[in-house]
Amino acid sequence: MTRWRKLLAMISSTSTLAKVWELAVVIGVYSLLPVLKEHSRYRDVLDIPSDVHTALSTIVGLLLVFRTNAAYARWWEARQLWGQLVNVSRNLIVKVRTLVQPDRDALQEFGLLIIRFANGLLIHLRVMGDARRTLSTFKGAHVPLRTSLEIYEQLQMWKQKGLIDGETMIVLDTDAHALMNVCGGCERIVNTPISPSYRTFVRLCIMLYLLSLPWGLVHEFDYWTIPLTTILAYFMIGFEIIAESVEEPFGHDDDDLDLEGICRAIEVSVRDITKDEG
Repeated sequence: MTRWRKLLAMISSTSTLAKVWELAVVIGVYSLLPVLKEHSRYRDVLDIPSDVHTALSTIVGLLLVFRTNAAYARWWEARQLWGQLVNVSRNLIVKVRTLVQPDRDALQEFGLLIIRFANGLLIHLRVMGDARRTLSTFKGAHVPLRTSLEIYEQLQMWKQKGLIDGETMIVLDTDAHALMNVCGGCERIVNTPISPSYRTFVRLCIMLYLLSLPWGLVHEFDYWTIPLTTILAYFMIGFEIIAESVEEPFGHDDDDLDLEGICRAIEVSVRDITKDEG
């Protein structure tokens, strides 16, 4: 029972699902029209065989499956990239501490660069996403790129001081250059949205299907057409709205990645490695 209460609370508190309910209720109210028609002298007007919707549901279902899979693939790739960032950040600070062995202040300053890279990437991706949605040009400073440059400058400085030899530099470069690989992968997701034409086509198919659905159901289900149409509309519109929310994983919505939490995890790990030095 407690599990169901939590589920209902989540549905009522999630903005995405609340939006789905609003649209589903609108479609449910609309389905009252064929019910009223069925009990009037115009009952034989605009009759649509239910078999038509059986065929249409297959087509719309395939479109929704592909749409949802494409959106989730973007979300999952983004999660993998940020998971890689966590691993790379930890590996880099561990290697610097054990292989370079700088003094405590230098190690902590290097750790701050790694933390700054993660936080800078978070802000960078969100600014890029906002710029793309408003069709404006991204003009902000590329903080992750500047931070990566500072990381390499610090590694080169240690090499000049003799703290790093050629082999150690290669080992450190494995993780250092992976930082920008993560950044580039995330930028690709932001700059390559799902085709607007395909998104519009899917939405049009869903709306045409839902607008014609109650006219085909009313012959067999009568007043039950209203709740049935509402429930079907909830699921079909829900798939589309959730896909739209999931395909942009770097924002502030409920379905987006918890980038702040990931950045905090990186900061905790880095500070834990650097605080015991010396």
